[in-house]
Amino acid sequence: MLITPDTIVGIFKAGIADGSVLKLRGEFPRLLLTGKVWADGIVLDCAEATLRDWKLTRVEGVRFQGGTFTTTGMGKAMNLLESRRVSFAAPAFLGPEHIAPGEVYVPPTGYGLWATDCEDVSVEDGKFSGFRMGLVFGRVVRFGVVRNDFSRMSGDGGDFTNCQDGLVAENSVSGLQRFDATHPDGFQFISKAGAPRCARIVVLDNLMIVQGQGIYFGDNYKDQLGHQDIAITGNVIRSAYSNAIAAARTDGVTVTDNRVSTLALAPHRASINLPDCTDVVRAGNTVAAGAGLRSADDPVVGTPVDPDVAGLRAKIAAAQAALA
Repeated sequence: MLITPDTIVGIFKAGIADGSVLKLRGEFPRLLLTGKVWADGIVLDCAEATLRDWKLTRVEGVRFQGGTFTTTGMGKAMNLLESRRVSFAAPAFLGPEHIAPGEVYVPPTGYGLWATDCEDVSVEDGKFSGFRMGLVFGRVVRFGVVRNDFSRMSGDGGDFTNCQDGLVAENSVSGLQRFDATHPDGFQFISKAGAPRCARIVVLDNLMIVQGQGIYFGDNYKDQLGHQDIAITGNVIRSAYSNAIAAARTDGVTVTDNRVSTLALAPHRASINLPDCTDVVRAGNTVAAGAGLRSADDPVVGTPVDPDVAGLRAKIAAAQAALA
């Protein structure tokens, strides 16, 4: 079925059958979709569509294939609230800041993919560019962020707060821009009081060239709880900040086979820092010379065990299979 901007509201009001594949064509303004559940899932083919400022609340069973997602100002290109089994395949999240040669450069604003209190959310083979932050996940359980490119942000590539059972793998992050006191990091994970802490997350085989921190499981709020069962492995990070990789107050952290180096003219040597962690496994990492300091011998602690990447992939695949 072909859906256009003129027909989309009527089609959703009339009801869409489980298992439907719908093709969207054109530029779609803000859409608020609430309380729609498709047990067998539907597919929205957005290869010929641009979606602006969509919000899905208590929606279950939607797969977006292709498409351009955008916003204006400090908006959210796609906002998911209390939704389940929502996935994105090869999306292009393009923010307000996309300048032509010769135009004055201003800080990117807005957000790409924003998800709060959701389950089974994944985005694969996508592009995020020209936002304040590419994606923001809060209290999301079972998520996958795989093979995406993040660039031209004025803030972080992605922020994850109080999230569990996640795979963040094979992404690239570069071209994050500092403005005034901004502190753009690659991927930042935070655990705040009032919700389960970040747990059972694997950060695997990502490439980052960043002015700020690379992979940061932070502890910079008084109400934070720390993290649990985190694996950071196989990442390549070039950073201008001391925390190329950092995990604070983490119970069960594996940091293996990462390659860390320092950007030219950086004030600090990029390093790996694991303060106040317990049950630490650390091996096979390299920290190159930089910022006037020689290379560091990264200690070997514990016996490395491969993280359960297969298990996480299976959980994500099971959620996606229900939408196929």
